[in-house]
Amino acid sequence: MSEKILDFIKHHCPASDIVGIMLTGSYANHTESRYSDVDIIVVSMLASRQTHENIIEDGTMYQLIIFPYCKIATLIFDDITSTRTVFFRMFKKGIILFDSKGLLKKLQNIFCDQEDSINSEIDILRLRRRITNEIEYILGSDETNKMHSALEVVRQTSQLIVGKQSLTGKHLDRAISLYKNEQSLLQNALSAYFINNNGKEFVNTIQALLKPFGGFLEKYTTGYVFNVPHDKQMLVFMPVCSMKSEATRNMIETIRKLCKPPFYYVVFYEGQNQMMEQGIYLFVYSETASITSFCRLLDKLRVPKGIYMSYPYQSSFYEGVYFGGMSTFRYLLPLFSRISTLYMDICQNKQAEHLIYQRTIAVKILYYYIYFSFKDAQRRKLLLLECVHFFCQTL
Repeated sequence: MSEKILDFIKHHCPASDIVGIMLTGSYANHTESRYSDVDIIVVSMLASRQTHENIIEDGTMYQLIIFPYCKIATLIFDDITSTRTVFFRMFKKGIILFDSKGLLKKLQNIFCDQEDSINSEIDILRLRRRITNEIEYILGSDETNKMHSALEVVRQTSQLIVGKQSLTGKHLDRAISLYKNEQSLLQNALSAYFINNNGKEFVNTIQALLKPFGGFLEKYTTGYVFNVPHDKQMLVFMPVCSMKSEATRNMIETIRKLCKPPFYYVVFYEGQNQMMEQGIYLFVYSETASITSFCRLLDKLRVPKGIYMSYPYQSSFYEGVYFGGMSTFRYLLPLFSRISTLYMDICQNKQAEHLIYQRTIAVKILYYYIYFSFKDAQRRKLLLLECVHFFCQTL
């Protein structure tokens, strides 16, 4: 079977494009029937987005699940941190047939340590916070139809009750049916909300069901941290922290002082629970020094009470800027680092405004716009230099 799949991929895909092939689905689990598709994960150097393609050959349906090499880590980690469903199961139980860069093996090793069960405090915290977010939205004063948020609350509360977080709808229905009382409470509360628009009863029921797990969670968010091996770059994540806190600003200032050449740092994202988990994200990069040595420096830091740091953390910042090529990335990194330094100086002087932070994000957006708008590399480089220098002067 393996040789047949490799020949099939070789026939339909350029050899230079493919860096990874994995058999997944029923054939990998040895549960296939004569009607089963052959599900194949293909890691492509040329693909720009995750997609799939069905091909019938010799009476067999092959489903190619194509992942772009430059984005695969972010796609898989997003799947794990959000729902742990499709991608998590495919990669954890898949059979690697070809892996020229060793990426599939690294990912699978990470997944082997991840469980489907909600068996740790961090799992419970994550679900409690997500339920609380939806409840806060439901209790809002606007007139938007909130049916989907209510359904999401029921789904996540059910996951918490049954202790499983990667169940599909039909499997979750079967699992929650073993908890007769909780199932009845959820059904009645949901009916009252949909039929009578009784949001108060719905919220009170959810609050009672969450009580054994600690209730609603209003002041803390968390996410999974993956110790992905990186030689040159990593992300430091400080959950919940905000630039409004003097202790946070002092901690970032301490990290900044460690980032002397050959290390660069960028305050990449100040999360507010929209795109990523709430907290501060710092990107650290070095072209010549191992990032492990910087981790050792962080290990020695005395972290104030109430501040937490997770590292190394998977970084989408690096992957995004990498589209411009390493030469452009190396050229822009000191400028990004300079912008972060200026921003932190403003924060330390207690002059930080929301508009200032928007400008730091605007520079990153500007990079994407210029890169994709101008094909001539020299023209892109000159325009970027002019815009970033102008930005620095305005600060």
